Amino acid sequence: MSLALLLALQSQGAASAPPVYQAIAAGSSSTCGLTTDGTVLCWGSNDYGQLGGANAPRSAVPVTIASPLRFHQLSAGQVHACALTEEGQAFCWGDDRGGQLAAPSSDRCAHRARCAKRPIAAAGKLRFRQLAASAFSTCGLAADGLTYCWGRNQFGQLGDGTTKDRRKPTLVAGAPAFERLIGSAAGVCGVTAEGVTLCWGYEAAAPVGGQPGYAPTPLSLGANLAGVHPGACGLSSSGVATCTFMRASSDFSQGVTSARVTGPIDRLLADLATGMGPIFCGLTGDGAAYCWGPRSYEDLVAGKGFAAVAVSESRRFRTLTLGFEHACGITPAGAAYCWGSNSEGQLGDGTDAARADAPVAVVPPN
Repeated sequence: MSLALLLALQSQGAASAPPVYQAIAAGSSSTCGLTTDGTVLCWGSNDYGQLGGANAPRSAVPVTIASPLRFHQLSAGQVHACALTEEGQAFCWGDDRGGQLAAPSSDRCAHRARCAKRPIAAAGKLRFRQLAASAFSTCGLAADGLTYCWGRNQFGQLGDGTTKDRRKPTLVAGAPAFERLIGSAAGVCGVTAEGVTLCWGYEAAAPVGGQPGYAPTPLSLGANLAGVHPGACGLSSSGVATCTFMRASSDFSQGVTSARVTGPIDRLLADLATGMGPIFCGLTGDGAAYCWGPRSYEDLVAGKGFAAVAVSESRRFRTLTLGFEHACGITPAGAAYCWGSNSEGQLGDGTDAARADAPVAVVPPN
């Protein structure tokens, strides 16, 4: 075998090797993954620039965002995403109708909407150690523990005591120093070093079965939560999940239904996943994934009511992320798998076929 042929074969093998993912974040109908070398790959819908540089309206295979930078943290909203460099600088791309990019965006996407088709530097001179995106807003945790939020604010999800949208970062009012942030569709929670959870935005008290309504400033839920899905579910220190769902009502007048998550969970949950839609998932201590929701979607592994069902009998995950009607997870070895709706290619398996029976592997980028 000639040296040229050997090098060509090695090059082909390296090109087809699947990425090793350290993080994954799902939007409404798109998904982004962060590899161990700091590269961000995205797949699915691109109506609002969610793929970070691709020209096609969608892609069923991962594409690398248009940035030479290396990142170490990633978060996605409904149709936007943000990532942090090692230095703590935020870069965002996608939809900017609510100001969720915190940067001057000049592109125009679907319906002439304001957007950024490529990653742009966000939040000015602020530097962060974590980002947490909600549907149309973003929050950042600074090195000193202070929290800033920007974007849509109709439910108080910016935590500044108002319901006014902000295109620039605004300090969350009265918030203590947090260790980490958790974002969901229209709510955010922060967890302190002492384990106290505070939430703001839509259904802020829902994780502990509280009264319906929104909180424009942080509301303390105490120190008894091992996990939380803002606006929906709380996980007790004993591994029991309780979820609260509001009946459809714009003025919160029809009350809420709160119940413990049941089903064939023979191992108590150790973590909850957050997302954009009415389906919820959690991981047991050994990495088994279960999903549940207020109703059953054919294209998402979930049961009726609050009854949880196993995603896979054998597959184990170390992290999960939820979109609106799809979900993804990363295995302990760093492989990405997705399941659920796939009309925009958001599962990343190279097709647009829904996968309700089992998770499918995300294919390598072209």
